[in-house]
Amino acid sequence: MTELREITNFVQLTDDVGTSGQPTREQFGAIAAAGYDTVVNLALPTSDHAIADEGSVVTGLGLRYVHIPVKFEAPTVDDLRTFVGVMR
Repeated sequence: MTELREITNFVQLTDDVGTSGQPTREQFGAIAAAGYDTVVNLALPTSDHAIADEGSVVTGLGLRYVHIPVKFEAPTVDDLRTFVGVMR
């Protein structure tokens, strides 16, 4: 079984918040098994390693999926507000 530490750049920030690079389809199963309840995707659909049906993969595992596509070379205040609102 995949472990969280195998996910690119995975870092446990708090007991219930972690961050990482793009997980693979299989690694989303490890995220669900670890007890997380939400995946927040900040990447654009055109990002490297993007999974076209990521929302379906994640919700199929019983997790909530939130996609906030951020242009990292030009993030907006609205991007930040949306992210902060989701994290609350």
